[in-house]
Amino acid sequence: MPTLACSELTKRYRSTTALDHVSLTASTGVCGLLGPNGAGKTTLLRILATTLSADGGSASFDGLDPADAGQRLALRRRLGYVPQDPGYHPGFTAFAYVDYIAILKEHVDRRRRHDEVRRVLDLVGLTDIAQRKMRRLSGGMRQRVALAQSLLGDPDLLVLDEPTVGLDPEQRLRFRELVSRLAADLVVVLSTHLTEDVEALCDQVVVLDEGQVRFDGTPQALAGLAEGRVWRSDQPSEPSAVSWRMGDGSHRHIGTPRAEADMLTPTVEDGYLLLLDKRSENAA
Repeated sequence: MPTLACSELTKRYRSTTALDHVSLTASTGVCGLLGPNGAGKTTLLRILATTLSADGGSASFDGLDPADAGQRLALRRRLGYVPQDPGYHPGFTAFAYVDYIAILKEHVDRRRRHDEVRRVLDLVGLTDIAQRKMRRLSGGMRQRVALAQSLLGDPDLLVLDEPTVGLDPEQRLRFRELVSRLAADLVVVLSTHLTEDVEALCDQVVVLDEGQVRFDGTPQALAGLAEGRVWRSDQPSEPSAVSWRMGDGSHRHIGTPRAEADMLTPTVEDGYLLLLDKRSENAA
């Protein structure tokens, strides 16, 4: 079984430490990265995708070390990557863009390459718009084109940076269906701000904050951090770490409840908010 392993990864940008001795492992399935902006998620994914070198520590996939030039090439042949900003050429059609990436990935036989391009476009539901120019596609369609190119050659490691940005609810459901099916045979690492994606997709969730791993476990375990700490009330003024008004007019609270509180079942979002909210230290 292929395994992704990171040990004591460190990355600095001048005086800013983006990754501070990050260690984790992930195997077949979906590993989700949660964390606020600036937590180090994109830096970590770029290192895993071999587009950025770490200043310290190590990362490997199935024993392949990207710090070694020969092993880095072998790893790239087994890797699919969707960056935050893929940088499309607006004059390309969807087919031409994915075909261009296929050429870069050394698909040299034209007929077989075009068959592969059609296959991955069909996987993401874009067969009907394959000849449409990129500049005419919606943001969600462009995001699916990016996902299509990452699937070229059936990669063993899929690295996805905010892959559901721009997708409408139906497209997100289709994305989850596709990724969950793919994850039966490969390692998927994705970053997201959507805790519902984590709940729906991930076998493992890693929370990064200020370049450090604050949590590494299952989504259920993350939700469990808020067990006995989530309640509902009619009033917004109860002391809590985090509180907001819900659609039915009641207020959801996370923190330390009063004895008579109307307790709720915690979600991944509840556990995540409680983990990161600095005020929760005083509420505990």
